[in-house]
Amino acid sequence: MAESSQVAAPGGRVPPLWRWLVLALLAGSFLTVGLLQASQDAPTVDEGVDLSSGVAGLVRHDLRMVPEHPPLGKAVAALSALAAHPVVPDTAAYRAGDWFDWSDDFVSANERAGTLRPMLVRARAVVLVEALACSALLYLLGRRFFGPDRGLLAAATWLTTPYVVGLSHFAMIDVPFTLATLGVCVLLARWRDRPTPTASAALGVALGATLPTRHTGLVLVIVVVGSMAWVLRRVPRQVAQHVLGTGVLALATVWVVYRGLAPSAPSGAVVGRFDGLVASSGAGSPLSRLVTSLPLPLEWRAGFAYLDLTSAD
Repeated sequence: MAESSQVAAPGGRVPPLWRWLVLALLAGSFLTVGLLQASQDAPTVDEGVDLSSGVAGLVRHDLRMVPEHPPLGKAVAALSALAAHPVVPDTAAYRAGDWFDWSDDFVSANERAGTLRPMLVRARAVVLVEALACSALLYLLGRRFFGPDRGLLAAATWLTTPYVVGLSHFAMIDVPFTLATLGVCVLLARWRDRPTPTASAALGVALGATLPTRHTGLVLVIVVVGSMAWVLRRVPRQVAQHVLGTGVLALATVWVVYRGLAPSAPSGAVVGRFDGLVASSGAGSPLSRLVTSLPLPLEWRAGFAYLDLTSAD
């Protein structure tokens, strides 16, 4: 009986030490498998576009190569890739802002220089760490709503799902956006417990990080605003204060990310191309016209317009 009492926690719960040992074992296995895959797999099409645009944004301080998706997740992964001293070719495709053709130029130049593989492995390692951070946030969410054992189950499910294991070593935007989304969820749950101005500010910054990671971050903005309105529905003045404060900080965070990476707005032929994307999208869809009229950087609005136009084809 004494031995049994040492293994089982009160109420049938997993003892904390065992819980952390399981998480550490799963995280170590996940990271080991991911690094092995990262060192062996060829670059995907998306990785070529995302990594080249991320490197270009950091080196050239120019976001002409990011219309298809926002730059934050790509730039974070590209930070470690700079240690491989990548070649950043100045070709006609770069000057014209043709991101797909320039991605081919970038991949070919670095393959010839022998920097493609080390650059790719470094960028993929960053995304693997982000995937591990996702498991930590899933644990926090599970523990918050269902207890520590369910939190362990949520984290373990993430770390052992074949799709996640197979995808998380690629330097693309899927894992960064998942991480940003989970961060918003954790902060929204904490805001619901204590809707203070500080909690609203943290939520605003987190929302501002989702929009430069993927355009579907707009959905999270709607969810957060709706949640705030519902929780504070009996005090309309507080609804307005919290929504306004969160929205302003989210908007400011987006601008900080974009102008931090590219202090100057697009110019020349690139700005004409971006304006053309925005105009074409707005002409065909009232919803797109509404989104592209938001006070967000031109690069972000052009990216949304591009996705809207290509998804309609």
